[in-house]
Amino acid sequence: MKRFMSRFSAVCIGVGMLIPTLSNVIHVNAESEKGNSAAIVYDTEKFDAKEFFVYVGTYGDGLPQFRYLYPESDGSYTADKVIWENAPTDIAYGDIFVANGEINLTKVYPAANDPVYAHAYHYTIDENAVLNKSGNCSDIMEKRNLTVTSKTYDGSSHWSIRYKDEAGTEYYYGLSVLASVLEVDPLDYEEGDVCTFALYNGNMVVPLPKQNIEENPVTTMGDVNGDSEFNIADAVLLQKWLLGSPDTQLTNLKAADFCKDNRLDVFDLCLMKRDLLEKTNNSDSIDTFELIPTESGVDEFIAQYSVPQSEYENDELYNITPQEITDKYGFRIFKYSQNCETFLEYNSNVYILGTGFGGNGTTSFAVTDLNNDENIEIYFTYSWGSGMHYSQVGYFDTATLKEIDFDYSSWDDMVLTANNGHLEAYTADWNIKNFVYIEATPKDKVGEISVENGNIVFNTVSEN
Repeated sequence: MKRFMSRFSAVCIGVGMLIPTLSNVIHVNAESEKGNSAAIVYDTEKFDAKEFFVYVGTYGDGLPQFRYLYPESDGSYTADKVIWENAPTDIAYGDIFVANGEINLTKVYPAANDPVYAHAYHYTIDENAVLNKSGNCSDIMEKRNLTVTSKTYDGSSHWSIRYKDEAGTEYYYGLSVLASVLEVDPLDYEEGDVCTFALYNGNMVVPLPKQNIEENPVTTMGDVNGDSEFNIADAVLLQKWLLGSPDTQLTNLKAADFCKDNRLDVFDLCLMKRDLLEKTNNSDSIDTFELIPTESGVDEFIAQYSVPQSEYENDELYNITPQEITDKYGFRIFKYSQNCETFLEYNSNVYILGTGFGGNGTTSFAVTDLNNDENIEIYFTYSWGSGMHYSQVGYFDTATLKEIDFDYSSWDDMVLTANNGHLEAYTADWNIKNFVYIEATPKDKVGEISVENGNIVFNTVSEN
């Protein structure tokens, strides 16, 4: 982000600026990326231009103060302080306005004869200007948590603040404090503090209001989604919140403050995962489940992701995940009822599980953390092959975001079971009403999934 700079070199009062017409809507849509993942992107092509005003507080005797943001040729944004005396009275911090028609901005030096404030200035909007509200930053822009790395003052009202995000990308925010009362003041944050910013096309717009982690009492430590339980779904939610995922909210911030320092960062996430692992290990937790077909969330899933269409006419997609599994672990699994392809939705991305061509597709599932790396694995059985029928066992590793299939295959469909803390595969008697409604009664043990020398392996009965 560049320092606040005027695009005019003149220093006298009364220099004017002309603002082009803008559209009054920011469009947000979901588009798939390469492979089987999807991410939210911000569609800027609907703008006639990319310049806009954001309400940030008051100036002088309570005049409405805005940040006017406009792009440079390299795609970065510059921001100037603008006073709009005729702004609506019902505006809120972060409200975005765009010009309807051409408007003039006049440059003003409030301390023109004071050499200390020689670089302090703002712009005013002419009284006939028409600006339309297009939304609020907290609703229609990306949110990202940034850590303050430095704050410097130049002695003439201007502060320079630098930040880094979780990936190490650096950001710069500059502001003049002369006569300004900001509703969310970046200067309230010290070095090492985490501040949530609204970003537009990767550029900083404004800091967003703090969430007070003292507001809610802690009933269950780690329960950040407010379901009265502490499980992997809470860790997934906190990780998404720290990464600034849009529309991610923590119901109880205090429940995530594992470091007890009244701030939330990656260290809290590490301690949360450690406590969750200890909780899991203490309970020898292996959750197995069969397919429970419902239409819950299917329309939303199809609308959000680019899911491959079935080659079968009138093929239906179902959510086959028991609700208690989704509540506990935060993922959902979907399956077609005819072509048998299965899709895992995990952490806002989509992955294909196994294959269903010519077989039954996925038939049973289990969730656990066998290798104790603080990341669950999602185990599943599936069958395929129209001429030769094969059944296999595989798992999706949430640490690497990859599917691993064991070398062993059987002509008989297999089902996963948990026995005294051991994850095992059995042949079964099957009740298959359709490919999304499959019931199994375990019969003969085929093998066991375990960890050897840090590697997850499948050993058959004949190998034991």
